[in-house]
Amino acid sequence: KRLEAHKIRFKISDSATEWIAYNGYDPAYGARPIKRAIQLELETPIAKAILKGIYIEGQTITVGVKSNKLLFN
Repeated sequence: KRLEAHKIRFKISDSATEWIAYNGYDPAYGARPIKRAIQLELETPIAKAILKGIYIEGQTITVGVKSNKLLFN
């Protein structure tokens, strides 16, 4: 919804979703750290890119995985 306010679309691949689920899981805490992983790995980099003008109104942000890291296009 935050991206909709900027008229920016968002697509995330299945592999990126799996990457976040895997990296956000902690045996001691279960799936609770996923929210933190989403904030750290998705929300913060996207917000910084918007502030820098990398993503502008009308664009689509696509998230995938490459070399075991999230890739934003």
